[in-house]
Amino acid sequence: MSLPQYYKLDLSRPPVFRFAMRYKTENYQISFRPVPNHAEFVYLQEGAVSEKLGETELTYVPGDVYTHVHDRACRKYSQSGLSHFFTVGFLLASPIIPMTEEEVAAWVPADNEAIAATQVKDPKTAEKLEQLIKKAVRYYDSPDAVRFLRVRQTLSEIFTVMTEYSVTTARTAQRKSYEKENKYCRRACSYIAENLSKRISVEDVAHHAGISYGYLSGLFVQTLGMTLVEYINNARIRKAAQLISVYDMRLEELCKAVGISDTKYLSTLFRQTMGMTIREYKKLHK
Repeated sequence: MSLPQYYKLDLSRPPVFRFAMRYKTENYQISFRPVPNHAEFVYLQEGAVSEKLGETELTYVPGDVYTHVHDRACRKYSQSGLSHFFTVGFLLASPIIPMTEEEVAAWVPADNEAIAATQVKDPKTAEKLEQLIKKAVRYYDSPDAVRFLRVRQTLSEIFTVMTEYSVTTARTAQRKSYEKENKYCRRACSYIAENLSKRISVEDVAHHAGISYGYLSGLFVQTLGMTLVEYINNARIRKAAQLISVYDMRLEELCKAVGISDTKYLSTLFRQTMGMTIREYKKLHK
């Protein structure tokens, strides 16, 4: 069992504020039962705390800000003597939806939705959220007649900061991932272009790119809309068409130039790719 990276919060109906408190204790240990639609934003100021979910264990350290969604049973306990938290809890009218990084990156902002990261890893954002969570606790503990209104306003600010951080982080990670994947495709395409007159195995191309054939072929489908084998065949035919338009080459010479030993296969592949025979293409470019 593992935690999602992000959660989508439905704010079409105002969240019900549950608590805002400072919690300081020795030998912290507590078991949480599932409570639908209930969550809290936590700032850990002191002590190391572990969260046990089935076989998965997460550890938070001082300075961490995280979202605890009460959608499953878990146990939390301190790894040090003293634990010191600031936390704001709320209840939503709708279920809290787990989201992947890809889903958050593609999310279209909506006035009635917020995105919360399971854990905030940017120090500046964590510091900003720390101040907001502490402010909510101060408002809650004050004798002010409108303290609950102020806590709700602060909770709204937390939603805004969390959403901006989550979307920016997810999109940055996806962009880096896309650039990395493009790097592999560029390596493969360069290798193919340099070796078109030779026998090219997909394993050789993948080895040159630095990843497995299955992964590389999947990247080609995602980024170029064709498999690696299809790309190699298309590259050979594009090269053949280029040679035909410049030189009056015999079929056997053309096969040798593009790394295809079978003249019948080249003719078939050319017709399938270009929509005409080699003879027709030659006449067209005379």
